Amino acid sequence: MHGRLAAPLAEWYAALDRLDPGRVIDRFPLELDTAMLPPSRSNRHDRDLLDSLIDELPAL
Repeated sequence: MHGRLAAPLAEWYAALDRLDPGRVIDRFPLELDTAMLPPSRSNRHDRDLLDSLIDELPAL
């Protein structure tokens, strides 16, 4: 199942990164320093961004 989800997830995150650059980090950090994490986004649950993201994805 994970293998079948790889391509759709890659499309999802690529579209999200196009719409909101810098939001997607596509690598695993070598070291996790919570002090270096960016603050929470005020628009984390932005409906307009979700609508735009859905419009970016290929139709089924």
